[in-house]
Amino acid sequence: MSEFKAKYAFKAEEIRDIEDNDCTGLYDEETIKKAKAQILEQSVVELKALLNKHKP
Repeated sequence: MSEFKAKYAFKAEEIRDIEDNDCTGLYDEETIKKAKAQILEQSVVELKALLNKHKP
């Protein structure tokens, strides 16, 4: 589970970076939403895989 926590912390940092760049006006709102959604979806997929791996 600590492996997932490390990956999730990195993904959370990616989201913060996207939000920070949003303040600079580099990305439009739709692009930011898609990027965040993609990061979160990947996190969910990884967590489900990890949980299934440890399922008895």
